[in-house]
Amino acid sequence: MLEATQDVFGQVLLFESEPLVGGLAWLGWRSMCQGERLVQVYVNEVLYDVSMDSSVRGMWLELDRGEDVRVELVAVDAREAYRDFSYILNGWSPRFVTRGELMLLKDERLDVDSRVVVSVDGVDVDEGRVWSAGDSRDGFGGLFG
Repeated sequence: MLEATQDVFGQVLLFESEPLVGGLAWLGWRSMCQGERLVQVYVNEVLYDVSMDSSVRGMWLELDRGEDVRVELVAVDAREAYRDFSYILNGWSPRFVTRGELMLLKDERLDVDSRVVVSVDGVDVDEGRVWSAGDSRDGFGGLFG
């Protein structure tokens, strides 16, 4: 029998549906070591649903947009698909991530030391330089004149 665990998930993503569809959201995950385990989905520490097959890597959730929601996954042996494993939830492992995209147009007026900081809910999660070492800030014409 395979041990129930949260340690096999490499990435968990939640994609909110269009506003007109209500509280639907697509939950997707990546798992390198799931094997034949099924996936239990817990919403606010309550068993919400179980994947029907070990090859499933996502499912639709109906969530209340008016309340905070914590989603966690547990990989379990198929014989224990509906056993409550909420006691092993360790809170946000792996870190729950929503999809985000950032596009920055470089401007030669920015200082060489300019940095971009990405924050989620007021917490800095990533930082990067606008200009990599060796980048020319003058564009194509700067190389010739």
